[in-house]
Amino acid sequence: MPNSIKLYVAVSSCLTGEKVRHDATSKTSTAVLALSNSFGLLKFCPEMLMGLGTPRETISLQQQSGAWQIIGNESAHNYTHLADIALAEIDKIFGDKRIVAFVMKSRSPSCALGTYPPPQDKVARDGLIAERLRLKFPSALFVDEQQLENDVAFAEFVHTLKHES
Repeated sequence: MPNSIKLYVAVSSCLTGEKVRHDATSKTSTAVLALSNSFGLLKFCPEMLMGLGTPRETISLQQQSGAWQIIGNESAHNYTHLADIALAEIDKIFGDKRIVAFVMKSRSPSCALGTYPPPQDKVARDGLIAERLRLKFPSALFVDEQQLENDVAFAEFVHTLKHES
């Protein structure tokens, strides 16, 4: 890989220690932080980019009128329209950088990769933003922080990104 080309991994901000979760905490992942030794990290939190702030009410995905919607658990407010705003802000963060992978927060209604259980049916699915990012970046590798927890999986992930990108 030429030195002039920097590879980037987009990561859920809460995994880097930023206190952006609904309860103003983080879910720091040492594996995610270690990725900065090999890649540029592009941090983003869809819910913060939606303007929901922190602390905030928890949200869930619910199916309404045949489509998945982001609904406030206490207020029942529909926040789905803010997803497009978040995606536009994510585009600004990413710019023209070469993103080779995403590390997303598991079980999040925004970021989960097949691990979010909607309250209506408990069948695990992607978070709404993760689903849209997969469509937008079909050649990127998508994992959640739990998939990088053991040393072998982490090493394989880094090797894959360095040698297949």
